[in-house]
Amino acid sequence: MGSAMRGMGRSAGFSIRMVLSGVLALSILIGWTFYHANFVIGRSLMLAFPDWEVTYRGGWPRVLGGAVANDITLIPPDGAEAGTIKFSNLSISVPIFQYYVSGFSRRRGALLNSIRNLRIELSDGHGTLNDAFTSELAPFGNFTGAPFEAEGCMNDTVWLQKEVNEMGLNPRGIDVSIAFNAEGKHLVKQQTLSAPGVGRVDIRRELIKHDDFSLFSLIETGLNEVASDEWHVKDQGFVAARNHHCALTDKVGEDEIVNRHLLSVKRILAAVGLAMTPDVEEAYRTYATKGGTLDLVAKYDPPISALKDANKELDEMLPRLQGQLTVAGKSHPLALKAITPRPLPEGDTPQSTFEIVQREGGAESNPATASSAPAPDDIKVTVNAPPPSQLPPAPAAPAVAPVAEAFVVPDDDAEGAITKYGDLSNYVGKYMTVHQQGRPVARVELLRVVEGGILVRRHMRGGNVDYVLDRTHFEYAKE
Repeated sequence: MGSAMRGMGRSAGFSIRMVLSGVLALSILIGWTFYHANFVIGRSLMLAFPDWEVTYRGGWPRVLGGAVANDITLIPPDGAEAGTIKFSNLSISVPIFQYYVSGFSRRRGALLNSIRNLRIELSDGHGTLNDAFTSELAPFGNFTGAPFEAEGCMNDTVWLQKEVNEMGLNPRGIDVSIAFNAEGKHLVKQQTLSAPGVGRVDIRRELIKHDDFSLFSLIETGLNEVASDEWHVKDQGFVAARNHHCALTDKVGEDEIVNRHLLSVKRILAAVGLAMTPDVEEAYRTYATKGGTLDLVAKYDPPISALKDANKELDEMLPRLQGQLTVAGKSHPLALKAITPRPLPEGDTPQSTFEIVQREGGAESNPATASSAPAPDDIKVTVNAPPPSQLPPAPAAPAVAPVAEAFVVPDDDAEGAITKYGDLSNYVGKYMTVHQQGRPVARVELLRVVEGGILVRRHMRGGNVDYVLDRTHFEYAKE
């Protein structure tokens, strides 16, 4: 009897250990599952919004691949003074096989290298953001999806959500999606900004990869080339509301607002060295007057390289562009002209583009007789051009682009400053504070010299980010 009781005790002890082991294994599995889901969320947001401060709540895995979260807040690199935006929901979709291999494969590097395709969807966004979500979305209003949304109005250049609401459009929250699809040497980035009842824009960019870094490595070498771009705009009532609102505010007719809008857009293009040909201008006028749809497709042959083409002039680049502009179902060659850039003046008091046009004397009512386009001697080259009889005469000699002023390190930071990008190779293994044009100051670790520049590591709350330091925007660095 005693031996039987002792046997039962051993069996009971063994069963308890089995149960505890099972509970522990299950706890580890659940913990890792949630860790992996939040890793995918954090890495995806860092990929889509580099240098942004992003917070969220309630990261959960999706059974079919990906993760979800809520209460997502985005603060742009310029800080809260550039506004913020909060989305109610976040959904990240990843092919089921890629997602589970990333989380549970024992293959080295699987966590970072397995995911090649993902879609990030942010819904029901509200806020005061006036910085663009991405560089590709910069020409479009954050809460309208419209190109050059407020241009032509006397006192505005962009509008916030509450101002769009005051136009009588009654918009609900905006939706933003960003998708990456990497297959072999091709990478496609697709973006959608939708303001239901106001407007929508879809963007597609195709790149040719010349490196082997995965999406989640977050390493940007600058070696990839842009092969094509597409912009598809759908107006849902905004254009008519804009023209009516600005006409009432500025006490002019709606036709005059369209004229002012055209003049302002042409002035913005002139600032970067571009001008529209008459056919393209007339097509865009149709959209600016009636709304509807606007589709622009551009292909680059050969593709554009950020490293190789960084210092080239537009007159060298434009012959590589073949494009088409379609408005209201009618297509036109994307004919653009390279001109001497006319940067917009800077001042202590913010000015709308149309105010600048007025001060420069180009704001007569009829843009057909008072175009803000450059004089004939400014024309350098025309791409996808109409017949020569419709173009200004060719210049006798090429115009000379203005020379940009060299960056000067502030006096209080000059001691020990490294101003030559190439000298950074002498500091590999050290931490440096890096200053770059138009970007936040960053504390980074210099890892090694790679093709394309200096590979650095930045420690962020979502994990370490390795990337090639941008040579073209580098100003100086200090230990």
